[in-house]
Amino acid sequence: MSDNLLLLENVVRAYTDDAPAVSGVTLNVTGGVRLAIVGETGSGKSTLLRLAAGLIPIDSGKIFYHGKQMESPKDKLIPGQPGIAYLSQHFELPKFISVEQHLYDPYEMTLEDSEKIYNICRVAHLLASDTRNLSGGEKQRVAVAKLLMTSPEILLLDEPFSNLDPIHKRAMKEVIDAMGQEMSQTIVLVSHEPTDVLPWADSIVVMKNGQVIQQGEPYMVYNEPVDEYVAGLFGKYNLINPTNWGLKVNGGYMSEFGNVIMRPEAFSISKDGTKGFNGKVLRTFYFGGYEEVEVMVYQETLTVRSKGDHLVKGEKVNISLSPLIHY
Repeated sequence: MSDNLLLLENVVRAYTDDAPAVSGVTLNVTGGVRLAIVGETGSGKSTLLRLAAGLIPIDSGKIFYHGKQMESPKDKLIPGQPGIAYLSQHFELPKFISVEQHLYDPYEMTLEDSEKIYNICRVAHLLASDTRNLSGGEKQRVAVAKLLMTSPEILLLDEPFSNLDPIHKRAMKEVIDAMGQEMSQTIVLVSHEPTDVLPWADSIVVMKNGQVIQQGEPYMVYNEPVDEYVAGLFGKYNLINPTNWGLKVNGGYMSEFGNVIMRPEAFSISKDGTKGFNGKVLRTFYFGGYEEVEVMVYQETLTVRSKGDHLVKGEKVNISLSPLIHY
């Protein structure tokens, strides 16, 4: 598989005259990568995925597949690009047939290879079922299996976790992970829940107003966001004055007031009174494996992550920065 499979170069797509849905985006998809595209609703991420699939035309820019410029869908009888498979969040399965009838094509793939895909996608036990009787999560896994039957080089998934209950979402995550681990499948995934892709992605692209505003490894995007928009996509954060904490800032976001973004887990909390800065507990929130604690420090409210401390409102604590913080 080629290292450089798909390249979008300064791509623009506008639906109205007001503002482009995608504006000057350049994106490189390499072989075997697990790439996640995230952003708020209307940021352009789904449009970008459809452009990459060759389903809608670009207004300007270029798209290359294996170094060859892709034809516009306007110039093709059937839009799309062989080798690139796309699953819409609004997919439909054919009705009045069994799952096996829908999936298996002896001219497309051997039974042995098909069974491998059935197992990876967790649909082997559904083969005799009528497609009308499947749950939403089961239908989605069947739809993914159907795409894998075509042996695509690139699999594009638009909101694969949308509208799934926790059990089926977990199953879908495991399927997508198995495709990468067992099949070395190149996957580009769009999600409006960025925290769903943090443990999975090799690289994350963050979009806003049709533009890519940050791209990098999950650790970097999470801990060194370029602004508060990116920080907020991935969960709670604090804005702190680095001078108060003795920090020398080498990276990450710094506001016009000189504050930096720090995640709740960047702090440690203790009750021994021997280290860190004095604080007072304002509120606690229980999340099962940890608590998030609002603490007043330097006349500012911090959110700090705590494990098993069972702190209560009004309690005096000490707050310090984790030694792993590299700012």
